[in-house]
Amino acid sequence: YIAKDPHPKPSEATSPANARDQDPVIQEVRGLRNAGMKLNDTKDFRGATGKLRKAITLLHHRVFGEGRHDVTDPQDTSQDAALYSQLLNDYGSVLIRGEEYDEAIEVLEDSVAMVQKIYGDSHPSLGLSLRSLADAYMAKKQYQKAIGKYKTLRKHVKRGLGVTHDPEAVTQLSCTKW
Repeated sequence: YIAKDPHPKPSEATSPANARDQDPVIQEVRGLRNAGMKLNDTKDFRGATGKLRKAITLLHHRVFGEGRHDVTDPQDTSQDAALYSQLLNDYGSVLIRGEEYDEAIEVLEDSVAMVQKIYGDSHPSLGLSLRSLADAYMAKKQYQKAIGKYKTLRKHVKRGLGVTHDPEAVTQLSCTKW
């Protein structure tokens, strides 16, 4: 039996806080993203897209605009680009739910291209973006394009997971309700 201290000390962090997590721009972007996704959950697609557009605009300035000169750590630059591609995917997914398919497809094409540039062809983020893009084409009833994206997704999933994975699971990952 070990007696518990009646006045426990706050546990010390095992690693120092990431300075990027304290960055006001990153905090605002994350707050806007979280607020947008909550609005998406309540089916307020207009409100959700508004929040996500603001987050994308802030991060776009930081990744591609004048704000990029303020970020000097290459790891932060990479993380900003990855967050930007995630925001594009989130935004595209909300646009699909709001039945704004043309804009969703445009945004998701950008997300796929950016994820491929950042991570290559076997990262889970690529699968997520490809799946969203295929879903957008499917919702727009552009079935051949959707099938092409699902096939591309399946190829990347197999490459990323390897051929020893259960083919049924791979197929389920690359197909939606048809």
